[in-house]
Amino acid sequence: YGAAAWALRDWLRISPALEGRRDLLALFGAALLATLLVAVVAVAIMTASGLVPTDQAAELGAHFWVGDLIGVVVVTPFVLLLAERRFPDGSSAPEMAAQLLAVAAALWIVFGRETENHFEYSYVLFLPLIWIALRDGLTGATWGVVATQLGLIAATQIKGLDATVLTQFQLLMFAAALACLVLGAVVDERRRAEAWMKAHEAELAHASRLVATGETAAALAHELNQPLTALIGFARACQTLMQGPAARRPDSERAARDLIDQTVEQAVRANDATLFMVVHAALATLMGRLSGTEDVAIGTPIAGRGVTELVALLADPIDRVRYRARLELSGRPEAEVVPAVQAWLAKLDPQAAEY
Repeated sequence: YGAAAWALRDWLRISPALEGRRDLLALFGAALLATLLVAVVAVAIMTASGLVPTDQAAELGAHFWVGDLIGVVVVTPFVLLLAERRFPDGSSAPEMAAQLLAVAAALWIVFGRETENHFEYSYVLFLPLIWIALRDGLTGATWGVVATQLGLIAATQIKGLDATVLTQFQLLMFAAALACLVLGAVVDERRRAEAWMKAHEAELAHASRLVATGETAAALAHELNQPLTALIGFARACQTLMQGPAARRPDSERAARDLIDQTVEQAVRANDATLFMVVHAALATLMGRLSGTEDVAIGTPIAGRGVTELVALLADPIDRVRYRARLELSGRPEAEVVPAVQAWLAKLDPQAAEY
């Protein structure tokens, strides 16, 4: 029995709390083999020592095996769960009392009547055990099996049944205990699965709400921060002020100017530019259309600047300013331009993102 316990704990690694059908079936398998081995060895020793006749060895071995087997199957799960401080909690006190009465009634139906065949209604022993297992899971099933086994032993002793009939009832009790305990384990697994699903459904619902909130916030932020939307809104408002009856109002011109200013600000924001860049581009576009050429020289950024300032303009975000700075530097003396460029490059930080 110690070797069986070692195999269950260290080899098969079952949980002492019998948390699933695998643990329970492993316990039953180990009990079946261990009790069989013990019965064979014990009867062999008794037969070899002359305590048991050879012709009775098989019958005695069967009684020995069945008695030990039902004892292990009934008592071991009960003790293991009791050590884990697990008690039936699915049924109320009145229902537990009713379950015990049902066990007693089933025992009375089997043994209470004066009959030679007590197996006629033996199937009723399963009914209260099934009820207990469905209500209280494996924990309740162990208590129900123990109560039924104690009642069965008491009834057979009161009735004075012989060893053969007792062994038959023990086999019946083994079948009832096996069915009841496995059913209780299945009920516990289902309850754990339902609890797991409910917990994950709550997490999923919470995550879905967070995703929906995030999408809403992102959409709202996009609409609020979308410069093009603001540009269109301000431009249409300006058109409304400049056309129709609204154009005759005294404050229409001032309101239109304000809207144009806001439109320019949003355009600046849309292109990540400065106000100077927008005005410069607008002036270049206007001059290009009026002159009919694509290359318009606007000298404001470079007019009157020295070599050092022109070199600094090489980093200007406006393409035309950089282009004009390069053109202007190409006409300056090389002796002035090269040192200025080298000095400007020396001031730059190679680690900077703009480098």
